[in-house]
Amino acid sequence: MSAEGSLDELVGELLVEVQSWIGQGSEDLAQLRRDHADVLTVALAGWMKAGKSTLLNALLGEAVAATDAGECTRVLTFYRYGPVPRAVLWLRSGQHQELRLSQRGEGAGFDADLDGVAADAVSRLEVSWPAAPLARLCLVDTPGLSSPTPGLSARTRRALQGELAGVALDAVIYLVRHLHPADLAFLEAFAAAPRADAGPVNALAVLARADELGAGHVDGMAAAAAVAQRYRAEPRLRRLVQTVVPVDARLACGAVALHDDHRRDLAVLAGLDPTRLARLLLSAELLVRSADSPGSDPLELAPLRRAGLVELLGLSGLRLAVGLVRAQPQLATAGLSQQLRERSGIGGVETCLAEQFSSRARLLKARATLVRLERLSRKWPDELGARLAVRVEALLANAAELAELGELNRLRREPSWFGPPELSDAERLEADRVLGGNGRDPGIRLGLASETPVEPDVWLRAATEVAGRWRVKAEGSSSSIEVVRLARVVVRAAEGLAAGAGAAGAR
Repeated sequence: MSAEGSLDELVGELLVEVQSWIGQGSEDLAQLRRDHADVLTVALAGWMKAGKSTLLNALLGEAVAATDAGECTRVLTFYRYGPVPRAVLWLRSGQHQELRLSQRGEGAGFDADLDGVAADAVSRLEVSWPAAPLARLCLVDTPGLSSPTPGLSARTRRALQGELAGVALDAVIYLVRHLHPADLAFLEAFAAAPRADAGPVNALAVLARADELGAGHVDGMAAAAAVAQRYRAEPRLRRLVQTVVPVDARLACGAVALHDDHRRDLAVLAGLDPTRLARLLLSAELLVRSADSPGSDPLELAPLRRAGLVELLGLSGLRLAVGLVRAQPQLATAGLSQQLRERSGIGGVETCLAEQFSSRARLLKARATLVRLERLSRKWPDELGARLAVRVEALLANAAELAELGELNRLRREPSWFGPPELSDAERLEADRVLGGNGRDPGIRLGLASETPVEPDVWLRAATEVAGRWRVKAEGSSSSIEVVRLARVVVRAAEGLAAGAGAAGAR
């Protein structure tokens, strides 16, 4: 049994026990049991037009969510794995109906026809789709927090803070463009949800539409990476999110949709005189509307096809693609697509999802279930509610995994970057890593190379050394209460890793 599985099992047993207390009549509890058994549910949130739907499509590897210049996401939309595309609309009244999915156009995603149903009457829209990433995660597209449609922003906030019936969210990817006090205020409200000891481990920030930060450079992602690094060092944001990852989701989507006709059009542009090409690529309008100047060779690419390239890749992505084709004339469509996707930054988001969310999915699910059980206890009669509250409190107090997340959170809430001031930078980094701040893989937690399998004896030796160093601090008479508490949790985590090494060596 894994460490995370132990808490998950205890929570599952509690759900069964609570069901026996009240019988089969509570729909709230039945829904809670279904949600607890479900895959991890991750919401994409941010201001309107931050690029949530585009990022979702980039993560799925195909255009599923509708994207447009206007407001597309008007209801909470859950994307789950299913063998065939299907959409079911759930109303706040509890009724549901199947909807027709219609494609907006090539690369523009799909629309579910609400058939005249008002958005404020909808609880959620559930879309089933045969995309491999959805086998591990349920992704939720949310209306913008600045939506001009009355009520949509408020419902999004309530959903993300766990206040909407029938909506269960375990973690959030928050999209920022230019960090604004309103972004920080929202993330603080998300982190302030009851029993949110796991934050910021269940929150990730994405610097969206990173291509727009390039200021005309060939590769706007370089500028975006510098901005993301600055945001990661911002103390107030650091304590609210796991990390900040820059991504050009539009480029990631365009790379997947790239075909041979696009590759040929890019070759036409790459063959132009460099000075002329640089002038054309200063803006989308210049590229699309430019006429051939006297004395120049005709531009053998129709304006409509030029516009198609801008729509597909964005101007920054188009500059990058033309540069790659110019530098590598023999580069085939598949190779160009792969390089563009890698340069988009989407791999960084996928890595964070895998290492920070998926690797601790059952722990985050168990925590979310306990939070909802605590809320449920307040709705029940005094004796039954108090009984449930005591059981929830006991699990929360004794869960080693949640203690690790809580200490990791406290480390990151310190204004001096990491942890209590009496710890050195190296000690703060080690504590953060051992507690899972960089992922749950044992090799990563112990500071070992994760590219190759770690031998059990190396794993055991490293874990033992970590436990020994932190045991000195836990037992030191000069250590503060905060350091003693942190050290004890680090020791327990290291001992758990050592036990895992022993089990691996015995197999």
